[in-house]
Amino acid sequence: MKVIRTALLLFTAAALMFGQQPGIGQNGVVNTASQIAPTLAGGAIARGARFTIYGVRLGSSAITLVTAGRTPIKTLTVTRNRIDAVMPVDIPLGSVPLVVTVGASASKPFTTEIVDSNPGLYSRNGEGWGPGVIRNLTPGAQPANNTESSAALPGQSISLGVTGLGGARQVTVVIGTHPVTVSTRPHQEELQVRLPAGAEQGCYVPVYLLASPSRASNVVTVSIASRAGACNPGPVPILNSRRVGVGIASRTRFRGRAGEPVSVKDEAILVFASKDEQPVSTPILLLPPVGTCTAYTSSFQADTALQSSMLSALFTDMNAHGLDAGPSFTIAGNGQTRSLLPVLTTPGYYKGRLGWSEGRQTRRNPGLFLNSGEFVIDGPGGPDVGPVHASLRAPVPLEWSNLEQTTTVDRSKPLPIRWTGLSSGHTVIIIVTNVDQLSTAIGTSMCVADGKRGELTIPAALLANIPVSRDMPGLPYDQVFVSQLPSTPAPRIQARGLDGGFLVSLYTIGRFVVYR
Repeated sequence: MKVIRTALLLFTAAALMFGQQPGIGQNGVVNTASQIAPTLAGGAIARGARFTIYGVRLGSSAITLVTAGRTPIKTLTVTRNRIDAVMPVDIPLGSVPLVVTVGASASKPFTTEIVDSNPGLYSRNGEGWGPGVIRNLTPGAQPANNTESSAALPGQSISLGVTGLGGARQVTVVIGTHPVTVSTRPHQEELQVRLPAGAEQGCYVPVYLLASPSRASNVVTVSIASRAGACNPGPVPILNSRRVGVGIASRTRFRGRAGEPVSVKDEAILVFASKDEQPVSTPILLLPPVGTCTAYTSSFQADTALQSSMLSALFTDMNAHGLDAGPSFTIAGNGQTRSLLPVLTTPGYYKGRLGWSEGRQTRRNPGLFLNSGEFVIDGPGGPDVGPVHASLRAPVPLEWSNLEQTTTVDRSKPLPIRWTGLSSGHTVIIIVTNVDQLSTAIGTSMCVADGKRGELTIPAALLANIPVSRDMPGLPYDQVFVSQLPSTPAPRIQARGLDGGFLVSLYTIGRFVVYR
């Protein structure tokens, strides 16, 4: 799922398109580091914090004035769609109307909650999630950026970029599952912390601050390895090739609202794309190490896809340019064949609905497809990618054993998830997510577990920024998914024009819940 930081919501632009006044977008005032929407639990702005205003017609530094109540605010950079500023350290606490004035025209007030401390951690992509702005610290050497190819060692010190500490004198930093208490100075913008000797290892180890005993800041990631050099990406390889192909075959069982039948569907997608030298930054691909959880927030926009399966969530957008791999693909197994056809609006993206459970089988509904055994994917190739011939196994089923008890999620308490049916060699991914239907804010938490353990508990602190459920008409988005994939490296896709890529089979159980 692509996480988008765009404050130009369609209705905001439409309301202002015939006027010249500046406008602050919905969810348009955020901590610059965390980017947490103001309607979520972590959305307040701390005294002294760097914050960002998104909107329209915000002017330029020469003519733009930002005020909170009667207090003028120091701006750092101003463009027509974005202002970066610093909240005064002496601004009154509580709800404050923030106004952008451009020349003689002022925006409507945007109510902003001001608090003494609400830290955010900087991420490399500026979205508040993914690899953090983190440096490895070694005595007698210059600090080095923490990256997937330059991981920190357990026990090594690192620095974290932060804003919004406010008047806090100490803060708890959680690295993986290990809390570390760090002394701070008021309005400090860099934290130094020593990695625990027993810290989890991987390319995307979660790092967050406890903004309160029951709520995390935004979550970024740090690369940790047992020896100097590259980290272990886990079951999903790091996509650091320039031209990649990725395929997923998935079976999803989904429990709807009370009284609705359980649906089962088989799907597959293929994505072929060229990109820059940076790894693909789709947050759901940044799997944390086994036994840990991460979280991220965003805003639901016109081109944000809310998914009914783990499959479609994985590659809604790869932040890359599509490659033409031919007119279509086939997937065959158990004496049956299905087609994967191009998605016309997304070059390089092929998708197929393979089968589904919908009463009796008919020509239109041939029944489920990914039942067992091996499946072969074939394609003739196209101008950008040569012929493709690859295979993968059918998804291995699991049972979500406390599914019936997971109808309401109290976000102030840890959430236990239990399953059966898996032995060693399988990884379980848990995703809890919701969209606030009024403010469009999205909150998601994602955990990874060893399949044979049979259970994992999501910390309450990582549930706090998920929106509460609303009893209102329209499509509900409050969902929990429990999915399994093989723990061993995925089979590769090899073809002319590709530098790398892989295939994954998923088995997912999902349901609607009520978040309280």
